[in-house]
Amino acid sequence: MRVSKSDIRSVIREVILEASGMKMSGEDFQYTCNLTSNGFIDTEGNWIKIPDRLHHEDYMAISMRKDFLEGKDITHYDSWIKVSNSRNIKIKDYSILSKQIPGLIDMWLTCAKYSPWIFESYSGGTEKFTIFSTDEELVVEQTIEDFLLEYAPDLVDSFFNKLSNML
Repeated sequence: MRVSKSDIRSVIREVILEASGMKMSGEDFQYTCNLTSNGFIDTEGNWIKIPDRLHHEDYMAISMRKDFLEGKDITHYDSWIKVSNSRNIKIKDYSILSKQIPGLIDMWLTCAKYSPWIFESYSGGTEKFTIFSTDEELVVEQTIEDFLLEYAPDLVDSFFNKLSNML
C-alpha cells in the first residue's frame, strides 16, 4: 500500500493535535489573540481555539478529513466564522450569526488578558474590530459594544459585566 505525502502530513497534524491535549499557554494566547490563527466559531457557537500555532487551513483539513472518514456531514464547515485574531474575523453566513455570537464572546473574554484593546471597545470606547466577507472585502469596523447591540442585545450586559470583573 502506498501512502501519499498529503496523508502523512494529515496524520502528523492529527498526532500533534492529540499530543498537545489542546493545552494553551499564555504565550500561545498572546500570539493567537493578537497576531494570527486564533480559531473558529462553529455553527453551534463554540469557540474552537487552534492549538500550537497551527494555521486555519491545517486545522480545518484535519477536522474535515476526520468527519468525512467517519461519514459525518462536512457542509457545516462553510458557515464557520474564521477568527484570525481577536480583532479580525471573517463571517461567511450571517443567517446563523446569532447562534455563533456566544463563541465570539468566549474568545474576546479569553483574549482580553492579552489584548487590552478589548477593554477599550465598550462603554463608549473607540477601539474597533474588523469583519471581513469571504472574498476578503472589509464589511465593517465596529466596537464590540456596537456589534453586540446590533446582533445580540440580550448578551450585552452579561459580556460587559464579565469583562468589567476582569479589571
